[in-house]
Amino acid sequence: MKDKFKKRLSSKTNVVITGLGLITPIGIGAPDFWNACLKGRSGVKPMLPTQNRCLSVSIAGTVLDFVPSSFISPGRPDRMDRFSHFAIAATKFAMEDARLKLEQENRRKIGVIFGSSVGGMIVAEEEIERLHTGGPKKVHPKLIPAYTLNASAAEVAIKWGMKGVNLSISTPYVSGTAALGVAYDAFQLYDLDVLVAGGMDAPLARLTSKFILRTGLVSSKAIRPFDKKRDGFVLGEGCAVLVFERLEHALERGASIYAEYGGYGQTHSALSHDIDSRMKAADLALEMASVSREEVDYIHANGTATREGDVIETEMIKALFGDRAYEIPISATKSMIGHTIGAAGAIELAVCALAIRDGVIPPTINYETPDPECDLDYVPNFARKMKVRVALSNAFGLYGDNVVSVLKRFTL
Repeated sequence: MKDKFKKRLSSKTNVVITGLGLITPIGIGAPDFWNACLKGRSGVKPMLPTQNRCLSVSIAGTVLDFVPSSFISPGRPDRMDRFSHFAIAATKFAMEDARLKLEQENRRKIGVIFGSSVGGMIVAEEEIERLHTGGPKKVHPKLIPAYTLNASAAEVAIKWGMKGVNLSISTPYVSGTAALGVAYDAFQLYDLDVLVAGGMDAPLARLTSKFILRTGLVSSKAIRPFDKKRDGFVLGEGCAVLVFERLEHALERGASIYAEYGGYGQTHSALSHDIDSRMKAADLALEMASVSREEVDYIHANGTATREGDVIETEMIKALFGDRAYEIPISATKSMIGHTIGAAGAIELAVCALAIRDGVIPPTINYETPDPECDLDYVPNFARKMKVRVALSNAFGLYGDNVVSVLKRFTL
């Protein structure tokens, strides 16, 4: 057993992306999302008066026209939180996109790895209110299975009978990105054919929104990454699920491949947000992907539109790429959908996969006034046609978490 384990560690398993499922404020399903993204459509809207009183935020990226019962068996939606609703819907889309026929697969070789930062906060708040108004006997037994961070991964595994590795990752603000990295690692450690992996959060709950509002990093107008008039991010909700597949398995079944997952790097800045820790994460990702700095064609920025954060990210990119930083297009799609917390990095990696497939990169919208401290090419307001061979995606968290991922165009 020990020799078999060592052998697996010494040989690399190539992992490719064969399916995408997205639930976002600008589109439900990858085609609708991508079409809106390339048009620079904003999903950030004023909250309804009833929502505003509850949430204390005036605008947000809300997923509209989402009907859980369209994806979940009757009776089940009421026993789940909204973030699990998103996970099931996005997984369905992703598997359909990958043309994955589970009846032909060994389900013990199919796993689920998801990331969430807040879990089932909406359900938790409902049950806490029941506790205060009616006492302990009024608290529904669904609370624990619906609220816990692993609820979405468990519900997906149960629905489709996926019996491989099942993990839930919570690394605030970068949970989805970290989950995708852990999914890549899982292929190196376990005998897997397929993993559905990604991130999801439904943070438009009272406690979450009030906490984030208290950080002083939230805008009441718009999210304007890298713009001189930026004044913070806008809260959003959403989900991205990616079908990760062992390369040989994908080729054997004739799957279409968006991109190859090259690797990732993860570090922590210990609250200092230092540039060196972020650069180290990028270099680890590039090394794992066997890609040089000179080969990077496109960067998806973290781009939270905070005064300090965008400057630090710009400086990090300059330090990493030198003068070439001015030649690399950078975009930040949080400008369209808000900060979806644990879902953000997974959505943004899906953006990179679509950019590689289609040879077009999305814009950073709401960019009007250049900032001398943020002076790179942020692809302002309009999408741009460009062949992308290597994409780098940044995900940086409020508490110093850094995860950088690399996707590569797949070639035989």
